[in-house]
Amino acid sequence: MGPLATDLNLPGLPEMAQSLHTSDALAAATVSVCFAGFALGQLMVGGLTDRFGRRRPAVVSMGVFTLTSALCALAPSIGWLLVFRFCQGVAGAGVQVAIRSAIRDYAKGSAAARLYSQLSMVSMTAPILAPILGGTVLRFTSWRGLFWALTVICALLFVLALVRIEETLPPSHRRIGGGHVRTLLAVARHEGFGQHLVLSVCQGVILFTYITIGALFLRHEYGVNAQTYSYLFAINGAGMVLGQAFNARLVTHWGSLRILTGSIIGYATGCTVLAIAVLTHAPLPLISAAMFVTLTTLAASTPNNLALAMVPFGAAAGTATSLLGATQQLAGAIVPSLAAVIGTSGRVMVLTMLCAGLVGVVQLFTVIRPRARAGAVREFEHRPASVRS
Repeated sequence: MGPLATDLNLPGLPEMAQSLHTSDALAAATVSVCFAGFALGQLMVGGLTDRFGRRRPAVVSMGVFTLTSALCALAPSIGWLLVFRFCQGVAGAGVQVAIRSAIRDYAKGSAAARLYSQLSMVSMTAPILAPILGGTVLRFTSWRGLFWALTVICALLFVLALVRIEETLPPSHRRIGGGHVRTLLAVARHEGFGQHLVLSVCQGVILFTYITIGALFLRHEYGVNAQTYSYLFAINGAGMVLGQAFNARLVTHWGSLRILTGSIIGYATGCTVLAIAVLTHAPLPLISAAMFVTLTTLAASTPNNLALAMVPFGAAAGTATSLLGATQQLAGAIVPSLAAVIGTSGRVMVLTMLCAGLVGVVQLFTVIRPRARAGAVREFEHRPASVRS
């Protein structure tokens, strides 16, 4: 749901700005506010999945997501489009939280990292197909047609969800009563959780800065048209699938910490090369290669960070994954938007990505690896209000 919402309409951002008589920055903000909706929506839905199970919030959210996709296609102005995109993000958050929580119902540690990678391999087909589909649709219609295509796709997924999604959290294990805010704060303060939260933010900043500014940068500085950009975006999406496949195959043998270390070093190196290439106005193939390496290694890092962070959490899995996802999405909404205000140039994009990559390296070697080697993992025991057990 998330990749479809953000990636399908990326080739149409320049045309959207012209059609609605607005700036490139506000057109790019339609992506950022969707991320913000995903962030805040996760905070709201996470506790609901712990209380009502995983299936019901997922199905309802998918139905609302379909409706808001149609409203985006009918938006009369950039203001209304921003509102509908935010609501679309809130609805899409329910699906993401429910599925990630369901995985924690089954497994944790390296086994969970493998499942997260397999899930991501499926969802990553959207970044490969969505921009190509978007570029193709733009040849026959306007940017509004992209949202109508999204509406049709989501309607089909909604029907599939009604038939196929099963419940993974039995009533006997659900949290009831109040205490969601207290649980959220307790999870945030839990020993060792903050380190993964910071790394999740860094990962989100790198990915969403590329998504938000990349299309405008390549269009204005390298003359890349919508169709060509969709192919470049699809290649990078294929790289992310490759990174997830690599992780799913090897994580049970190498362990999450080892792969997390290698992937963080990989995407920090990729960001460095990309920054040098952009600042020296290197040829487009070198720019594309650096982006490919950065996003491929970034994809391998995310499921391992998520799996390591979720180890202490059982009944509060929905709250924990919502907090991780929300902070990542919120950082992805705020940081690229602030960067886009400064400018939509390649210089702004790569320096933002490089800063996040370097912070991730520092976090890894100063906090995450020392704590993991010391085996400092304490089970989460906070119990708000009333808990069935």
